[in-house]
Amino acid sequence: LVKLVNPGLMWETKETVNIGFDASFLDQRLTLSAEYYNSETKDVLADTPIAMSTGNQGGTPKSNAASLRNRGFEFTVGWKDQISDFKYSALLNVTTLNNKVLSLGAGKESIDSGPSRTQPGRSLAEFYVLKTDGIFKTQEEIDNYVTDDGRPITINGKRPQLGDVKYLDLYRDENGNQDASITDNDRTFCGSPWAKMQMSFMFNAEWKNFDFSMMWNGQFGNKIYNVAQWQGRLFADNSN
Repeated sequence: LVKLVNPGLMWETKETVNIGFDASFLDQRLTLSAEYYNSETKDVLADTPIAMSTGNQGGTPKSNAASLRNRGFEFTVGWKDQISDFKYSALLNVTTLNNKVLSLGAGKESIDSGPSRTQPGRSLAEFYVLKTDGIFKTQEEIDNYVTDDGRPITINGKRPQLGDVKYLDLYRDENGNQDASITDNDRTFCGSPWAKMQMSFMFNAEWKNFDFSMMWNGQFGNKIYNVAQWQGRLFADNSN
């Protein structure tokens, strides 16, 4: 096989702007910190489609074509004090993130990878899957699983059974009609794996020869893809 390579590959570049301040009060017992960040990464490696007529038979070569941006705020507040033999301190940090793909290069509109799709103007690797509306609990719900014009909807070519996941038939043709079948055409963006906000809290205490510490972390605003539940989603084809 003949595989074309790109001899001009280089490291990606990142431009970051940070604006913030730090302050302390009450004899430095209370500390505050706030920062805005805007980071743009350019020349990210991406596959570049090459026609086989060029002699390339080894897939798509890499090129420095894509770019993305991360921006957000970071806030930190801390407190420390000592009362006789008892010393303690606490620190709270909150960070927000807005992730956006600016370009995939080479005129590419999207990149699919498993249940995810990367598309300019959206977050990196957002979940692009079939949208659900619960499960079929009664035969009446199955009988009513039809298109707007009354045609029965099939999943993998079969009518659903009790306990199957109810997928939404979202695809519309040029005339606005449903195709009465759940296929990849019905996939849609269903959330981002990237947390919109992350939070951490740390607490430390000391008294004579004893000490105690704890740390809590949390993230909010992201979606999680339940692969195990997806694999057992159908009774109609015995995949459950």
